[in-house]
Amino acid sequence: MRLRGIPDHPEAITPAWLNQALAASLPGVEVARVEVVDRHSGTTGRARLRLDYASGRAGPETIFVKLPPFQEAQRGLVAATDMGRREARFYAALGAETPVRVPRCYFAAYGDEPTDYICVLEDLEASGCTFPKGVEQHAREHGGQLIEALARLHAHFWEDERFGFELSWVQPAMRGAFGAKLVDRARERFAGDLPPVFAELCHLYVEHHERIADLLDEGGSTLIHGDTHTGNQFLDGGQVGLYDWAVISRSPGIPDVAIFMGNSCPPDVRRTEQDAWIRTYRQGLVDGGVDAPDLDVLWRRLRLAVLYGWVAATTTAAVGDRWQPIAVGMTAMRGATQACADLETLQAFREAL
Repeated sequence: MRLRGIPDHPEAITPAWLNQALAASLPGVEVARVEVVDRHSGTTGRARLRLDYASGRAGPETIFVKLPPFQEAQRGLVAATDMGRREARFYAALGAETPVRVPRCYFAAYGDEPTDYICVLEDLEASGCTFPKGVEQHAREHGGQLIEALARLHAHFWEDERFGFELSWVQPAMRGAFGAKLVDRARERFAGDLPPVFAELCHLYVEHHERIADLLDEGGSTLIHGDTHTGNQFLDGGQVGLYDWAVISRSPGIPDVAIFMGNSCPPDVRRTEQDAWIRTYRQGLVDGGVDAPDLDVLWRRLRLAVLYGWVAATTTAAVGDRWQPIAVGMTAMRGATQACADLETLQAFREAL
């Protein structure tokens, strides 16, 4: 929803403001005191708040809040991509119906400017949820569950007629020359430390990024998460969930599969499981009522789509610590480069182009 007076830093979230915001999701609850337990800033601002209540019904002891970044450079990224308002709109309009475990949303709002937004969410840790501690172990034990969850998500929104009306704000994946400039910067900085295929991928993307975006848009459209790496996953018991819905788009579903397999899955695990996972994904689409593409079509699209995750990792590494710690970007970029090499992505694009 739209709301005037959206707080832009944790200390501005007062009991009075929370009581207004939580009236619909937690009727009868009256917040008496708010304490900022933790706060940090990256591609968005984040805060964990402890709440004390007046006599009567009590709500959650802690909540997790997403709001604009606290540093000006990071706010510039949010302003340029509109990712903050996009996530607020997702939670407000679609969070409850999404057939994947997502954080419960108590309140979400956005204003007229890209940096006017707030999401008041479930504190997953307080709810007993856990976060992957080892990429390899998580991929082996829960990769198949994630693929099943992505198939449910994509089947639910497959060619949804609402994309032409009330969900018209869910746009196709972002494209443009800015990403190509960052990829070229990454080539200058990192090509000497990576296999030759990295520089070849950089040259390909810089020269053909518009046509590549066209190829990645081929196929039936659905709602995709857009950033399914392990760092955006959590576990509720044995159930895999996803958070950070800031880069959702109306796109073919296969990039969601490709980001996990290319950016967060160790090569030996991916090589062992990829055949079974792509079959699981297709069967999940069929079970959800989708006239799914044949396996050979999905494989061709997967070979192309790992470049989607590679671009995300490479552009993140290119800006150093501005968006994420540089080690995070470098690890994802190396893994995605290896996935592109294994799946012969360069060759697949040269044939398609």
